[in-house]
Amino acid sequence: MNELTDYIQKLEIGTPKNYKNITVIPLIGKNSGLDYMLLDEAISSGLRISETGSVPTLHFENNTGKEVLIMQGEYVVGGKQNRMITKHAYLEKGFNGEIPVSCVEQGRWSYQQPTWNLHMQPHPFIPTHQQEPNIRTNNEYRSGRKAAQSVCYAATRGQGAVWDEVKCLSANLGTHSATQNLEDTYSQKEGNINEYLSKFDYPTGAVGMIVVTKNNGNRKCGADIFDQSNSLKQNFDKLLESYVIEALNGHNENIKGTKKEAKEFLTKLQDAKAREEKAISLGTNYSIIGATIMGSTIVYKGTPLYLSFGSMSKQATIRPPEPWEPIPRPRPDPFEPEIEPYPIIRPYPFEPWRRPPTRPNSERYSGAFEPWRRPPTRPNSERYSGDPLMKRF
Repeated sequence: MNELTDYIQKLEIGTPKNYKNITVIPLIGKNSGLDYMLLDEAISSGLRISETGSVPTLHFENNTGKEVLIMQGEYVVGGKQNRMITKHAYLEKGFNGEIPVSCVEQGRWSYQQPTWNLHMQPHPFIPTHQQEPNIRTNNEYRSGRKAAQSVCYAATRGQGAVWDEVKCLSANLGTHSATQNLEDTYSQKEGNINEYLSKFDYPTGAVGMIVVTKNNGNRKCGADIFDQSNSLKQNFDKLLESYVIEALNGHNENIKGTKKEAKEFLTKLQDAKAREEKAISLGTNYSIIGATIMGSTIVYKGTPLYLSFGSMSKQATIRPPEPWEPIPRPRPDPFEPEIEPYPIIRPYPFEPWRRPPTRPNSERYSGAFEPWRRPPTRPNSERYSGDPLMKRF
């Protein structure tokens, strides 16, 4: 924890920039000089990701020739379902192992169908399985986004909390996904997100930033700090997008963050407690919990590689709609079991191999008209009384 406080005290707070209900405050610092790759670059340079057969893990194989830094909250698209990394990782060269993840697509557990490359057409006389080199499939993983802050912090409460946050984020923004996919929420709000991203540029020399947002009257702060400026430059749009997606609810509000607010927010880290955790590969992981903040970091040889913390997030809630907005209707979840609305009450235990108890004939036949049942016959003495000629028959 001493490494964090010393590193934070050396940072210089830059000039804030505002747009609507978001303020970005850069943090200027020195570079550590470490040479590593980030997740986006590593996937295109030899980092292989594959399924393990289990939802909460993915298998990573680092063939890039460099160490790879992975941020908590980054999510990969592809495979049997989209997943979010739940723990910072600094993968060594040749790393071959599993990394914990959380599902951000509740309604799918299967590989997606292959789609043809736009520059190639399937041959009409060659079987499809022999044309695999010319087919682009979605089974390969790709990255490019970081989950919203509320979804990211919900991973500490379990998989169910992550699904709840994804559903509430979709409901609050008025988006729909057949598989409860977080990626669909981003893609359907891409125009609004690009509006915000176009108003902010990477501040030269910054190694971190503090983002102040205001959503439905709630003012929140979040910080993302790296060990070098190049890491923030590559992830600037990705990190800012994770704040914008939640700020779209209050886009009609205005906010103006200040340097004083940023300094007060950084001092809260000194009073927080850090709990050491086992690292996935290199370095040491820490969970940070304070009175009003929570976050995590990864430290390698005394250098904080990445630090992320923000205002304490509450449990997912759906905001009440405005008078002019349609009320969001809950959509059926295909993976939830069907529950009978009314219980079936049986007078006796259901045993399919046992016939229900029968009543005696005297009770079963009450004289009602039953064409399939013959009425009880009377003796011949009553049927043919007074007719001696018919008795011989």
